Amino acid sequence: MILRYLPLLFEDPLAFLVIIAAFAVSIMLGLIFHEYCHGWVANRLGDPTPRLLGRLTLNPLAHYDPIGTTLIFFAGFGWAKPVPVNPNYTANPKRSMLLIALAGPASNLLVAMLAALPIRLGLLPEHFLGVSNPGVWWPVWFGTAVDLAGLFLRTVFTLNLVLAVFNLIPIDRKSTRL
Repeated sequence: MILRYLPLLFEDPLAFLVIIAAFAVSIMLGLIFHEYCHGWVANRLGDPTPRLLGRLTLNPLAHYDPIGTTLIFFAGFGWAKPVPVNPNYTANPKRSMLLIALAGPASNLLVAMLAALPIRLGLLPEHFLGVSNPGVWWPVWFGTAVDLAGLFLRTVFTLNLVLAVFNLIPIDRKSTRL
């Protein structure tokens, strides 16, 4: 994913750094908060597993998966270390598992909405998508601090929206068994 923006490094180094920083913050914030919310909901519903295993934390190291998280930066897909849960501790395991599963994408939607709020309120301009190189799309900025902030928040918004949508894709474990 980062490699996609490499030409921007030579065209506009500051914009490249802002995009990379926004990407790193978005992914780390999105993944960490996503996994934390799974654990928080599980804990609130009566499952102590995330708390007992030290996963009910916002510490990035608790959620970092060396392969999966690194892949996100370079391949555009990957994962964080999943928070272990045991819905059998809860009063209604099926309902609890649904709520625990939805907590992650909901957290990404919350982060996306918070990032979009200043743009939606008109505090930052909306001109951040454009074509700078034929066939390559990336945010374009015009050099002011307000533009940099908008570029940063637009990147946070977009990446967390992608994380939310991707995590809503149903995957049936039974069909993945060999």
